[in-house]
Amino acid sequence: MNELFDLISFQSSRLTTMSYSTSFSMGIRLFSKRYRYPIYVIYGFVRFAGEIVDSLQESDARNYSNGSGKIRGWLSWKESG
Repeated sequence: MNELFDLISFQSSRLTTMSYSTSFSMGIRLFSKRYRYPIYVIYGFVRFAGEIVDSLQESDARNYSNGSGKIRGWLSWKESG
């Protein structure tokens, strides 16, 4: 089961990289095969994390803060800088 998860995760990350950035994915091919896997995985993770953050609206953030103000504080920081 773990091997299947790893394979699907890698394929998803590779597809994400190739779909979002053709020039970056072409550049990855210049590296030896042993370096390609971690680059695809890191890019896929960062891209999805970025999409989540970018899609988070302030009104949605209030729903998730549970009164702690952590997300509101983060949004204030993001807007100021």
